[in-house]
Amino acid sequence: MIRKRGSERKEQWNHQATANNCRLFQLPHPLMFGILSRLPIHDLVHCSACNGLLCLLGPKKVDPFHVCNPILGEFITIQPPYKERCRSCFWGLGYSTVTNQYKLLQSYYPTVESNYPMAEIYTIGSGTWRSIGNAPTDLVSLPFNAFLNGALNWYNISFGGAGEFINSFDIDTERFGIVPPPDHFQELDKVFTEYTTTGVQGDCLFMCYFPDFVQFDIWVMKEYGVKESWTKQFVIKDKYPNGYGWDIYQPMLVLSNGEIFMLLNNEEITG
Repeated sequence: MIRKRGSERKEQWNHQATANNCRLFQLPHPLMFGILSRLPIHDLVHCSACNGLLCLLGPKKVDPFHVCNPILGEFITIQPPYKERCRSCFWGLGYSTVTNQYKLLQSYYPTVESNYPMAEIYTIGSGTWRSIGNAPTDLVSLPFNAFLNGALNWYNISFGGAGEFINSFDIDTERFGIVPPPDHFQELDKVFTEYTTTGVQGDCLFMCYFPDFVQFDIWVMKEYGVKESWTKQFVIKDKYPNGYGWDIYQPMLVLSNGEIFMLLNNEEITG
C-alpha cells in the first residue's frame, strides 16, 4: 500500500471523512478535477463512495485500487493481491463503526475454470488482504452509492430464490445477507430485470424498476431492513422518446422541490 503525504494522518483521514460525509455534488468541479487528475490512473471504470471517501479502479487486471479523501486532497494506493486470478467486477468500500476502520471488499475467481467466486477483505491500514470464504454467485458491479447502515447493498439479477434479490454485506460481521424487498414485489413484476438498480439516497435504500416500456418506479426503504417500510416514492413516465426503455437510470440527488438528478448509463447526469 502506498500512502501519500504521510501515514500519520490516518486518524484524521477517518474522522474528517466521516464527520463531513461529503458528497460529490457538494465539491466544486475544479477541486474534484484537481484531485482526480493527480491520481496515477488513466482510465476509470468503477467508482465507489463511502462517508466522503472515493474508491477508484481502472479497467486492467493489474490496476490497483485508489482510495481518495477529497477533503484532504490525499489518496492511498492498494495493490491487488493476485496475478493469476480472475478479477470480478464486484467490489466496494465500507466503514466499520465497531473498529473505526474502512474496509475494501472484493471477489475473485481462483482460476479461469472456477465457477464459484471467493471473497476477501482489505482493512485500510493493515497492509494485507485476507480471505473470508465463499462469495455469492453471479455477483454484479456494485452501485456507486452502495453503503448504508453498516452494509454494502446491491441488486442480484440472478435471483437467489423467490424474492431474494437485494443482497447485502455487513462490514462489521463480514457476512453476506438478504434485504427484504417490497411485500408484493416478485420476480414476475419486472419487465426489464437487467435494468433494475439499487442505491442509497440520503439515509434510505432505493430501488428502480420498470413495470412497462415507458415507465420506471422508484421505491424507497424508509427504515433499513424493515420490509413494511418500502414506499413507492416516484413514478417517472415518458422518459424515452421512442417508447423503449434501453437506458439505465440511477437517482443521485433529490432536491427539496422534488426535482431528481439521475445518473444515465453510468456516464452523464440528467434531470
